[in-house]
Amino acid sequence: MMKLFRKDKSYIQSTLGALQLLELQQSRREQKRLSQEPATPSSSISRFVETKDSVSEENVHQIVVEAVNRLGGIKKATPEAVLDELARHEWLNLFDVYKHLEMLKTSTRYEGKNTWIGSTSGKKPERKQFGVQDQKSSLSTRNKDVVRKKFLNKLQDMALSADEIKYHLEGEKKMWHFCTLFPQHYEFDKDTLIQQWISGGFLKGDHKYSIGDFYFRTLLCNDYITKARTWSSIAKDIYKVNTNKLKEDNSTMLHKKFSLLKNLHHHHKVSKEVQYVSLVGDGIDEASLERLKEFKDLKALLLLSEDVSSISKIPRNVFAALKHMEVLDLSRTNISELPNSIGNMIELKYLDLSFTLIELLPETLECLLKLETLKLKECRRLFRLPEGLKKLRSLKHLELDVLGQLSLLPRGMGELTELETLSAYLVHKDDGRSIEELKEMNKIKGSFCISRLENVVHPSEVKKAALFKKKHLKELELRWSDLHQSSNKQVHQDEILQALCPNSSLEQLQISCYGGTSFPSWIGDPTLENLTSITLFKCDNSEVLPSLGQLPSLKYLSLVEMNNVIEIGKKFRGFDSTSVAFPSLERFTIVGLSKLEMWKEVEKRDYPSLQKLTIERCSNLVAIPSSLFTQLYGLKHVEIINCRKLASLPEYILSISLVTLVIEECPLITKWFRKHQDKDRLNTQLVQNLWIDREQVTNLGLDLARGTLVF
Repeated sequence: MMKLFRKDKSYIQSTLGALQLLELQQSRREQKRLSQEPATPSSSISRFVETKDSVSEENVHQIVVEAVNRLGGIKKATPEAVLDELARHEWLNLFDVYKHLEMLKTSTRYEGKNTWIGSTSGKKPERKQFGVQDQKSSLSTRNKDVVRKKFLNKLQDMALSADEIKYHLEGEKKMWHFCTLFPQHYEFDKDTLIQQWISGGFLKGDHKYSIGDFYFRTLLCNDYITKARTWSSIAKDIYKVNTNKLKEDNSTMLHKKFSLLKNLHHHHKVSKEVQYVSLVGDGIDEASLERLKEFKDLKALLLLSEDVSSISKIPRNVFAALKHMEVLDLSRTNISELPNSIGNMIELKYLDLSFTLIELLPETLECLLKLETLKLKECRRLFRLPEGLKKLRSLKHLELDVLGQLSLLPRGMGELTELETLSAYLVHKDDGRSIEELKEMNKIKGSFCISRLENVVHPSEVKKAALFKKKHLKELELRWSDLHQSSNKQVHQDEILQALCPNSSLEQLQISCYGGTSFPSWIGDPTLENLTSITLFKCDNSEVLPSLGQLPSLKYLSLVEMNNVIEIGKKFRGFDSTSVAFPSLERFTIVGLSKLEMWKEVEKRDYPSLQKLTIERCSNLVAIPSSLFTQLYGLKHVEIINCRKLASLPEYILSISLVTLVIEECPLITKWFRKHQDKDRLNTQLVQNLWIDREQVTNLGLDLARGTLVF
């Protein structure tokens, strides 16, 4: 498309202004023409008669060709000049001109295409016949034009500069072709593809990810990319390309620089200019990889075969020859090491070693100063990262299960100030590994865990980490080691947690194995207006729960194995009696509070949004507040499990249209239910699904005549 424009006139300038200028020019010319013509019905109404729907595709092309010929031929006619020449056709827009000029240029290069043959001599163009396959190709072109049009509109809406739009439109073609490297059943996630697009240089600037995300969603909406499945454990969608549709729309424009190879032994059929290669054959071995050295300009290599078990070793010199490589995907192979020559690939921006047998990374990795993405997910044998990792200051995504794979992080991680993706940070007492390393790592986003907080020597270290500055974090876990509470209690635990106050943008918070006796006030501060989920896990030394009732957006609350809490009371609610506590809470889970005896101080208007309540392994709990259920008309699911001393249920729990009530290992409650299976009792209500000790009970009448149900 870019070749259609004259060198002395910017493509982007015409793109940005053509639509607006055309509209203004058409309006002025029309007003002038109407002022000169008699106001007859035919002259005043005829301009509304011709619409795009009333003109065939062939006639549209002929109109464009004739305009091109009047302007001196295809080499001289620019899109804006064609628009000006055809201004009387109000339905014609810039994208129609793009499409037909592209068809015109294609027809002058290739014989037998399904287009009009454009002449530069001013003669009437020769018409060729359209066949069934021609009509299919024409339809495909229109499908691709929809994607291109939406993408251009997005770039214009973002108010990017002319140069930025030009760059991204050029990159759009490459992103499109890059998808042709994927075989039919190859699966990927969205972030991976966008990272590869960015590392391949197809996108740039501050908005590159959002632009890539928009283009991905556009391809998805137009069925060029389809959803394959969902990883239920992390709710992550997995996709694959619609190879049939992609090939259909690429049939006349597949670029020679992109190639999906099934057998490198027949690579002589591939142009030496190829730059982006995916290998999908079953016979990929060291010998075939050696032949990659012949492709001197190779920028991307993806090993995507379903069976790559034969790949256990990378030839030592192959990387030395591929100095222009930007994207390298060796995931799901059996390689256990990388050769030191990886350090020669100084242009490399993306390296994926996930699901491999890699044990160590070579120290020469520190030479990859442009590396932006390093993926080491599910590398079960990997036990440390190279000490030179801190030199990779362009690194944005370090993807690995830090807690499951490593016992120690390299020194100086704080120098990776561009890092956005890191699952966890392991606090250590050594210099260069303390929590202070987080001080300037303010671009960390998504989910993040700070682990081994027992290694913090003094609360002042935490203050220097400036957690409140990390405004891109959405999910945060603050974790102490599980065994430290009983073996080595820390004096400053309360002060440390107080200093770990996060940014108000946080959405999910988990505090695990905290050894302090109380919680800081920031946890329940209503300024944390985006906080929707809180989990307090194994905070065994805490006797009093924090005040959480004022959090405006809290939807999910879990209290798990807090074995010193005796009471859920007024402080937990955190409001005076005239206010509504927990206004947005939908799910409340209480598990393993072994010393909990009473739950009280609940006002009738509290918990108005509660849908599911779970109380489990609270062996000393004797009562649930009756006021909790007076107005909970949205409550649908209640589970009470292994609460052996619980002797009563509030009367309203059986009259609020519960969908499911589960009673398990609660002998006093079970005893009462077994004694009242008289179907003829008056004033009864039925729970839709009632389960008692893993058996479903049907047609059970429940007597509500008494003020409360005592078992």
